[in-house]
Amino acid sequence: MKPVYLLIDIGNQNAKWQFGDEKGTFPSRHSEFNQTLTQSFGHLNHVSGVLFVSVADQTCTNILQSFVTAKWNVEAFQVTPKEEQCGVRNCYREISELGADRWAALIGAWSVYQSAAVIVDCGTAVTVDALTAKGEFIGGSILPGFELARDSLWQRAPGIREFNALSPELPARSTVEAVSSGVVYTTVGGVELLVQKYSELVGGTPKLLLTGGTCSLITEHSSYNFEMVSNLTLIGLEVISRTIRQQPTNEQ
Repeated sequence: MKPVYLLIDIGNQNAKWQFGDEKGTFPSRHSEFNQTLTQSFGHLNHVSGVLFVSVADQTCTNILQSFVTAKWNVEAFQVTPKEEQCGVRNCYREISELGADRWAALIGAWSVYQSAAVIVDCGTAVTVDALTAKGEFIGGSILPGFELARDSLWQRAPGIREFNALSPELPARSTVEAVSSGVVYTTVGGVELLVQKYSELVGGTPKLLLTGGTCSLITEHSSYNFEMVSNLTLIGLEVISRTIRQQPTNEQ
């Protein structure tokens, strides 16, 4: 039987997973993580292995590894950035400082396009990463995500009441509209400027890729023509899992 890996991308608020053709999302709050894993994966009787990235705290990683061992008696491989992997070269000064989710997304982008690209990933934070036509990750930038920027105003400005939806009406004629428009257009403007700068650095006409849970706000309000790529980090994990499957057992 062909080995099939369970792939998991654990973010600060949610985790995404893929097993063959099945996909799903669940909260990554560590207080409920073990119960959530049971609910999400209780129906899976056999997996060949588990491959994951995590930007959540170590508690989630420990819970996942214990769950995987107890349920399937297989190893959970935690992906970490490397100097070079799957055709992508990492030019970060300190390799270990790069987020593993960003590294997997870069590998995913390179595997699909094999070309220069600027990758915008919208989550709790927004990252903008640059990949050359030779597969070199030359660097990237991080800025607060939409909700993080909004929430910081609540925390530091008591006069601003809490609200959920970000609806950037212009002209803004209420505090909610003022915060919404400020947050959305500041974030979109920052992304556009970074995309311009990194496009100049990689040269040519790079692919402009957009992924992540809040990317719709970018597409709605940006003048750039991004290509939407769903679950780019999971695509990268699938590529990495293929290299693991090809290794002899004693090298894994």
